Amino acid sequence: MYFSYALFIHFLTQSSSSSSSSSSPSSSDEQLINVSPKKSNSSFFIFCFNAISWLFRPPWYFKKILLQVLDIGYFSLPVVGLTTFFSGMVLALQTYNGFAEFNSETTVARVVLTSITRELGPVLTGLMVAGRIGAKMAAEIATMRVTEQIDALGTLGTRPMQYLIAPKIIASVICLPFLVFVG
Repeated sequence: MYFSYALFIHFLTQSSSSSSSSSSPSSSDEQLINVSPKKSNSSFFIFCFNAISWLFRPPWYFKKILLQVLDIGYFSLPVVGLTTFFSGMVLALQTYNGFAEFNSETTVARVVLTSITRELGPVLTGLMVAGRIGAKMAAEIATMRVTEQIDALGTLGTRPMQYLIAPKIIASVICLPFLVFVG
């Protein structure tokens, strides 16, 4: 999820820097069309390496981390809980109908619990968080890029990777195991 988010941010920054450096719209369109896959992949991995490296360097913005924990963890609880609950109900109904033919209805609870806990719960949690939080983060960063707030952070001496990306990654690492446990 966060690698797709990082890829979106990478291409957003590349397209804004290439369009601001060119004078005609046709040359920027040609640059976007003729992007070599090797260059974009290497830039993406450099971006990911930089994002991970800023996780371990002080200063840490604890207020931003706590706000992201609240946003990623607490506000995702209803979505993750309801999705997993209703998927478990459907799985229990289908399992019961299948096991009724073999007179083994007593094993339905064990099978549903095992399949939701081990397989379906983490997948549904990841999908719900990626859909909800990934879209929010991408829209937030894109809006900041368009209104040049990211450039302003750099001008003020704040590292944008450390101020914007690192708290989101730290909060995700903290919250996703708890969300999987709840789901």
